Amino acid sequence: YEELKKSKTKISLPSLRVDSLDNDITKLLNAMHQTGLTIAPEAGSQRLRDIINKNISEEEIIRGIDIALKNGWQIIKLYFMVGLPYEEDSDIDELINLVKKISDFSKRKLKINITLSPFVPKPFTPFQWEKMFDKDTLLSRIYKIKTSLKRYKTVKIKYHTIETSIIETIIGRGDIDMGELIYRAYRNGAIFDGWKEKFDFKYWQKAADSLNFDIEHGLENIPLDAKLPWDNIDVGIDKKFLLSELEKAKLQITTADCRTDKCTLCGVCTSQIRPDYTKKLPYPEIEIEKPITNTQQPNFYYRIFYKKTGKLRFVSHLDMLRMIQRFVRICDIPIKYSGGYNIRPHIALSPPLSIGMEGLNEYFDLTMYKKINLQNLKTELKKHFGRIIEINSVVYLQDKKMLSMDYYPKEKISVTFPSEYKSDIENKLLAFYKADKWIFERTRKGKTKQRDMKPLIDLMEFNNNKLLIKKMRNGLSVFDILEHVFLIKREDTNELKIVRENFIT
Repeated sequence: YEELKKSKTKISLPSLRVDSLDNDITKLLNAMHQTGLTIAPEAGSQRLRDIINKNISEEEIIRGIDIALKNGWQIIKLYFMVGLPYEEDSDIDELINLVKKISDFSKRKLKINITLSPFVPKPFTPFQWEKMFDKDTLLSRIYKIKTSLKRYKTVKIKYHTIETSIIETIIGRGDIDMGELIYRAYRNGAIFDGWKEKFDFKYWQKAADSLNFDIEHGLENIPLDAKLPWDNIDVGIDKKFLLSELEKAKLQITTADCRTDKCTLCGVCTSQIRPDYTKKLPYPEIEIEKPITNTQQPNFYYRIFYKKTGKLRFVSHLDMLRMIQRFVRICDIPIKYSGGYNIRPHIALSPPLSIGMEGLNEYFDLTMYKKINLQNLKTELKKHFGRIIEINSVVYLQDKKMLSMDYYPKEKISVTFPSEYKSDIENKLLAFYKADKWIFERTRKGKTKQRDMKPLIDLMEFNNNKLLIKKMRNGLSVFDILEHVFLIKREDTNELKIVRENFIT
């Protein structure tokens, strides 16, 4: 900060803007202080940190806290692992004491957020032969930490779900038969397991039982002379080196960083492969023009229609927004930027598509600080969006009402089925039109409601194995129709081609 003040360098980027160093860097630092400084001791005791080769002492941790306090940090994030190799109850006691020391040192001024993660033995590491502690032991140690720090109101503790770490361990150590376990768990309902709210261990347990696979056995120590499923993979690290590191861990002997000390003989370097360290270069003095924000000029709105087809159908809504933001930044157009600390191009996307669905006429809105010729804008966008995102058309929005998501209350969707579905789809569609009402259940945010589907659908017709649907955009998804009218569950729609063809006013 002091060096920046002396250099009088001005920096202005879409994600970081510094104009007046005395004011804006202070604001920037304040924002950083609110997000939290992360320290990862991994273990509470020096003994255990030496075992896992975490070359950081308690004095260095406290010194880091002291520096953070003096520089205005208000939140500290601490990451620890529980169930590390050779961990004992005394190590948990020292973890608790370390957190207490940090809190007392800060005079309870710091908010301390602690994350506890179960240790997972990973292939190609010195601890690949070690066991993962059982669930009851891990929970008892986590509970001990939580209860011991309960009276420290500025300390918050969260921990990773232990069952997910168990699955991580058995998959990481698994051989060719693991594929069958994963497939059966998927067929049982294990989908999107990376999301906490979707993960259910019973699907994996059911799959393991059907294969007579002992999950608990998969967590135990592996004999040092056993043939490992990943022995046929060469990552450059010598297995003898991993065994020597394991022995050093047992003796609490640390290994120095080979970049600053002597070679550790890990096996990566050969006569042809040697490390090449980049020299530290001086920071360049730069001065970039300040972007136009939404308070400095009048607004002019443009809507760009594009196709989201092919592999783009697997890109999520937020990732699509980030991609478009990056393309727009390099276009030579008078785009406006949002205000605040995290400046972005002023872009709004059309209502999101479900993963796997294609869109023939999706759109995003741009806010400009001056008018631009439509053909010039389309040409500039096509130049930088290239073949990744195909631009259909560009329109100027004269009415601000068009910016509302409610401007297009309806949508046109097509679903293409394999030919063998034909008679079944026709019969179920006929039954739908004969019914006076078609009640279905929809669960959102934990609440289940019943609605009549018929008022939400303007048209459903089936021709040449393609179902055409015109419906209200809100209150009913195409997957609701497929499930409750045609009895096709969402997880069984992979062989269907689902396309949003257009929005309808």
